[in-house]
Amino acid sequence: MNKVLVIDLDNTFLKIDTLHTQIISYIINNPWHIFIILKWIFKGGRTLLKNNLANKVNLDIASLPIRTSVLNIIQKKKSEGYIICLATGAYETIGKEILKIYP
Repeated sequence: MNKVLVIDLDNTFLKIDTLHTQIISYIINNPWHIFIILKWIFKGGRTLLKNNLANKVNLDIASLPIRTSVLNIIQKKKSEGYIICLATGAYETIGKEILKIYP
Protein backbone atom coordinates (compact mmCIF):
# COMPACT_ATOMS: atom_id res chain seq x y z
CA MET A 1 0.00 0.00 0.00
CA ASN A 2 1.39 3.40 -1.01
CA LYS A 3 1.80 6.11 1.58
CA VAL A 4 0.41 9.53 0.75
CA LEU A 5 1.51 12.95 1.98
CA VAL A 6 -1.13 15.65 1.52
CA ILE A 7 0.13 19.23 1.59
CA ASP A 8 -2.12 22.28 1.72
CA LEU A 9 -1.06 25.13 -0.55
CA ASP A 10 -2.10 28.34 1.23
CA ASN A 11 -0.32 29.11 4.50
CA THR A 12 1.39 25.71 4.54
CA PHE A 13 3.46 25.20 1.40
CA LEU A 14 3.17 28.90 0.62
CA LYS A 15 3.80 31.47 3.32
CA ILE A 16 0.79 33.43 2.10
CA ASP A 17 -2.86 32.95 1.20
CA THR A 18 -3.24 33.28 -2.57
CA LEU A 19 -6.80 34.64 -2.34
CA HIS A 20 -5.71 37.43 0.01
CA THR A 21 -2.76 38.19 -2.25
CA GLN A 22 -5.05 38.42 -5.27
CA ILE A 23 -7.48 40.71 -3.43
CA ILE A 24 -4.70 43.05 -2.34
CA SER A 25 -3.19 43.05 -5.81
CA TYR A 26 -6.58 43.84 -7.37
CA ILE A 27 -7.33 46.83 -5.13
CA ILE A 28 -3.84 48.23 -4.61
CA ASN A 29 -3.84 50.38 -7.75
CA ASN A 30 -7.52 51.23 -7.59
CA PRO A 31 -9.12 51.19 -4.15
CA TRP A 32 -12.56 51.51 -5.75
CA HIS A 33 -12.20 47.89 -6.88
CA ILE A 34 -13.17 46.91 -3.33
CA PHE A 35 -16.78 47.53 -4.36
CA ILE A 36 -16.43 45.17 -7.31
CA ILE A 37 -15.04 42.53 -4.95
CA LEU A 38 -17.97 43.01 -2.58
CA LYS A 39 -20.38 42.67 -5.51
CA TRP A 40 -18.76 39.36 -6.52
CA ILE A 41 -18.97 38.08 -2.94
CA PHE A 42 -22.64 38.98 -2.54
CA LYS A 43 -23.54 37.75 -6.01
CA GLY A 44 -21.76 34.39 -6.01
CA GLY A 45 -19.70 33.94 -2.85
CA ARG A 46 -16.10 32.78 -2.68
CA THR A 47 -16.38 30.70 -5.84
CA LEU A 48 -17.28 33.69 -8.01
CA LEU A 49 -14.70 35.82 -6.20
CA LYS A 50 -11.91 33.30 -6.86
CA ASN A 51 -12.97 32.81 -10.48
CA ASN A 52 -13.09 36.53 -11.25
CA LEU A 53 -9.84 37.31 -9.44
CA ALA A 54 -8.10 34.51 -11.33
CA ASN A 55 -9.20 36.19 -14.56
CA LYS A 56 -8.24 39.71 -13.43
CA VAL A 57 -5.04 39.20 -11.42
CA ASN A 58 -1.93 37.53 -12.79
CA LEU A 59 0.05 36.22 -9.84
CA ASP A 60 3.72 35.67 -10.45
CA ILE A 61 3.63 32.12 -9.15
CA ALA A 62 7.41 31.71 -9.21
CA SER A 63 7.83 34.68 -6.86
CA LEU A 64 5.36 33.51 -4.22
CA PRO A 65 7.14 32.82 -0.93
CA ILE A 66 7.35 29.12 -0.08
CA ARG A 67 8.23 27.42 3.16
CA THR A 68 11.52 25.70 2.41
CA SER A 69 11.05 23.47 5.46
CA VAL A 70 7.86 22.10 3.90
CA LEU A 71 9.56 21.72 0.52
CA ASN A 72 12.35 19.75 2.22
CA ILE A 73 9.80 17.45 3.87
CA ILE A 74 8.08 16.92 0.52
CA GLN A 75 11.36 16.07 -1.20
CA LYS A 76 12.36 13.68 1.60
CA LYS A 77 9.02 11.89 1.59
CA LYS A 78 9.00 11.70 -2.21
CA SER A 79 12.42 10.03 -2.12
CA GLU A 80 10.98 7.54 0.39
CA GLY A 81 8.28 6.57 -2.11
CA TYR A 82 5.41 8.66 -0.82
CA ILE A 83 2.78 9.91 -3.24
CA ILE A 84 2.60 13.68 -2.84
CA CYS A 85 -0.79 15.35 -3.13
CA LEU A 86 -1.26 19.12 -3.22
CA ALA A 87 -4.59 20.11 -1.69
CA THR A 88 -5.93 23.60 -2.22
CA GLY A 89 -9.04 25.67 -2.23
CA ALA A 90 -7.24 28.15 -4.50
CA TYR A 91 -8.32 28.54 -8.08
CA GLU A 92 -7.28 25.49 -10.11
CA THR A 93 -4.79 27.28 -12.34
CA ILE A 94 -2.79 28.42 -9.31
CA GLY A 95 -2.37 24.84 -8.09
CA LYS A 96 -1.41 23.66 -11.56
CA GLU A 97 1.20 26.41 -11.93
CA ILE A 98 2.71 25.51 -8.55
CA LEU A 99 3.00 21.89 -9.69
CA LYS A 100 4.83 22.98 -12.85
CA ILE A 101 7.43 24.81 -10.77
CA TYR A 102 7.64 22.25 -7.95
CA PRO A 103 6.86 18.87 -9.57
